[in-house]
Parts: sequence; C-alpha cells; structure tokens
Amino acid sequence: MANALRLYRRVALAGCFALERPEHRYQLEVARQLAHEVMLPDAQMGQGAWPDRVHQGRAENCEAWLSAHWQDRARAGRLPFLPLDHGPTGLPPWQGKAPTVVLFGADCTGKSTLTRALADAVGGVAGVEAVRTWFDAYDNQCSAADAKRMAWLQAASNRALAKLAAGRPLFLDTDALASVMWYEHYHGPAPADMLALAQQEKADCYLLLETDIAYQQDHQRAHTDRRELSSPQAVATLQRFGCRFLRVAGQGEQRLMQAKAAVAALHQP
Repeated sequence: MANALRLYRRVALAGCFALERPEHRYQLEVARQLAHEVMLPDAQMGQGAWPDRVHQGRAENCEAWLSAHWQDRARAGRLPFLPLDHGPTGLPPWQGKAPTVVLFGADCTGKSTLTRALADAVGGVAGVEAVRTWFDAYDNQCSAADAKRMAWLQAASNRALAKLAAGRPLFLDTDALASVMWYEHYHGPAPADMLALAQQEKADCYLLLETDIAYQQDHQRAHTDRRELSSPQAVATLQRFGCRFLRVAGQGEQRLMQAKAAVAALHQP
C-alpha cells in the first residue's frame, strides 16, 4: 500500500488528500486502483515490484481529470475517484454532437458490461461507478448522507469525463438520476438539491435495460435470488424527469446489437 500511495501522489496530485489517515479507507482503495491502472507492466520485474515509470498518457489524463473537477471535490467531500476507462482510438470522427448515454435500469441488467462494450464499439469513453469502490472500502455500508455525497461525486466524475472525452461519445452506467432512484429506494424522498442535480445533469439519451437476463448475485448485492429494483420503477423515474429513453432487451449478442442500434440512431451527420 505504501508503494501505491507514493505512485498515487506522483500521478494524481494527491497532496491535498490526507491519505495517511487509516480511517480514509475509500481514498486508500482509490489509491490502490489508480496505482494499478497507471502502472506500466514490465515482464522483467519480479512479482509485486512497482516500476518507476508510469504510462505517460494515463498520468496526464489522471492529472487533467483531477484538475477538471477541482471545485467539485469540496462539495463531494474532497474524495477522489478513478475515472478512466477509455475506448479504442483510431476510429472515424464522430459526426455531429457527441452524445452522453446512460445505461439505466434495475440491478444486474448488464449496465456496466454494455457500457464498456459500447465504448469499445464506437471509440467512446466509458465511465465508472463510484459507489462500487465505496462499498468495497466500507463493507457495503452506505448511509443516507453517504449516498448523497456519492451522488455529487458521481456527477463530478461524469462532468470531468465529458471534458476528457474530447468530442467522443460518453457512456455511463450511472449518473445523478440513478443516484436519486437508489437513494429513494433505500432512504425515502430525495433532498431537493439532489433532485435539482439530477435534472441539471440529465443525459442526452438513456438506454433502459430490461430485466430479461438471469440475475447474478455478487458481494455487493443485497439478495441472492432477486433484484431490488424493477423495470417499472426505472421507467417511472425516467418519465418523472422527462428523459428520452430507448428500451434494450435480449440475451448476449442480441442485447449488445440492440444497444448499438440505439446509439447508431444518435450518430447523425
């Protein structure tokens, strides 16, 4: 962990974070993940060794991301988050305004998988879900205050990623609207400032993923045999905020093809 922290400080301007304090488990987990992301693999080095060099492009992007949401960090509780999950380069320029697309719906509907697959398919940028790192750091505990903080943090992450996308489509598996939906599921009506944030941060399009694939339990899900949310709940949230959305269903490749077709419809000259 000491090596991870040193690399984190070097790459991500982490002097403003009190990472030495043991109670800051979230920051420590982020440091570990960031160190893993920017570490340059070297077959000549022994297992567990850390190279002195880092991938320069990653380092610059990490610094750019942190700089981009410098002001947002204070409101988000001064918590950093690893934002980078870029798609491939070398694809034709995106014609027209590059959209922000959020994959939305109940738990375990393939949102994260399709987010990455779509970014790979069109050369976009895929976002990451801040709350998963929080759950790993805090043993799946998240109070109402924590959930509100994570909404602001996720919004800051998404805005910074939009700047880094540089005219490419941005695909997200969560946003402020999803934060509101989950907050209200666990804690009741969302505060007014969270509702305002969700309205302000609405994406260009939402892909509503249906619950027609098998549920798979993992260490962060509350139930072993069923979802917590339903498609009607997700639809109600989207309609309540006046969001444009398209439904995506099907198994495996069919699901991906439907999602790609929906995105292609946004690709207008």
